[in-house]
Amino acid sequence: LICAIGPGGNLMEKIYIGVPVYSMGLNNKRKEIVLGVTNGIQFHTIYDNREGYSHFIDPFPNSIVREHSDIVRSLCVLDSRIYTTGFDGALCIYDCHFTGKQSAVKCFKNSRAHDAGISCMSVEKDSAENQIWIFTGSFDKSLKLWTGDGK
Repeated sequence: LICAIGPGGNLMEKIYIGVPVYSMGLNNKRKEIVLGVTNGIQFHTIYDNREGYSHFIDPFPNSIVREHSDIVRSLCVLDSRIYTTGFDGALCIYDCHFTGKQSAVKCFKNSRAHDAGISCMSVEKDSAENQIWIFTGSFDKSLKLWTGDGK
């Protein structure tokens, strides 16, 4: 279930997705909401207004990418990439396409980024050096720092 809240804090609508949602991000360039679900990520179209549509968010995914083997716990959209981590201990990086039906293609996957499930992630851009840094925290009691390409 996703709830759309208006500018005044009022509930605009409820969208039933049909699966539990564990994390989410917004891809403004493609006008999509990206949902972290079990075993992967789903992409749902966002409409600027409801004219001709029954919802602001399409309840049916326009694309699904399944690269994880467990819950996608953390998700971040930055520039033209999507970063995900999950309880399977994997770190995945996807390139976003701005044309065509498929929303993203995996460009990197580290299946064993941690020895246990990854519980949190932060992706930060250092504008001075034009570097991207990925921070991950895990149930293995460790914090790891990665470059923007997952190394």
